[in-house]
Amino acid sequence: MRYLEGSVELGHRDHQLLEVVATTNKITQLQLWEIAKLKGIESDRKVFEWRVRRLAKAGFLKRLQRSFLGSRLLYSITKDGISALEVGGIHPLSLYVERDGDEIERQIAHSVELNRAYIALLNAQALVRWMPAKDVAAINRAGYRPYAKTYDAVATILVDHQTFEVGFEYERTLKAAERYEELLARLQNETRAETVVYLFSDAEIGAKLEWAFRNIKTEVLVAPHEQFVRNPLDAPVMCRLLRTTVREVLRRAGTQKSAIAECPYIEALR
Repeated sequence: MRYLEGSVELGHRDHQLLEVVATTNKITQLQLWEIAKLKGIESDRKVFEWRVRRLAKAGFLKRLQRSFLGSRLLYSITKDGISALEVGGIHPLSLYVERDGDEIERQIAHSVELNRAYIALLNAQALVRWMPAKDVAAINRAGYRPYAKTYDAVATILVDHQTFEVGFEYERTLKAAERYEELLARLQNETRAETVVYLFSDAEIGAKLEWAFRNIKTEVLVAPHEQFVRNPLDAPVMCRLLRTTVREVLRRAGTQKSAIAECPYIEALR
């Protein structure tokens, strides 16, 4: 088979790497390497680096450098990268294509920190699927079984041979009191995600979240970001001002799911 001069033939592993970058929106090279190892995409660091350089040189990935990241390289997917995924039979619900503007600068730190939660769940061998915010937004726009809000991500997590949908939010700034009231009202009506996890890095933000969700009927967990990254299923989290863990909450949800499966009329009464 003949190829156009200058064209690049993409293999399965290339498509897998492109899909990871599309899913994470923006990702450092080190984070991409960690995910590639955990997912079995690539085990040789030099081959991985060659593959990423090749994808960037061909225009499928965009390489970024920011002073606050030091020497770490950052990648996002391009329109050509999205097209390559579609030709390869991979069709994201939304297209994470790099855009210009100040919004991108604000998103970088948020994306990089959220990626750490993604990698932590992979390391714990608990992650079945990681769905980014724009995929969540696409589902909500479709109107069939929408989530209560467009979460930063929705993870399908495996605990005790059962899977659970968990909404993730990474809270970097304090919101006005009325914003938390609005958020509370929306989360009260969550019917698709079994649990929602709010990650925070600042203690003041954590205290505000714990108080805002103290009486919510939905299982909303408030977790220190660093502790969650170290031990995502068993790190201490707060739920209605009580200490628990993600594993304990999902086990309770699993017990409820099993009871509903055995007695379907219970669900009709809820």
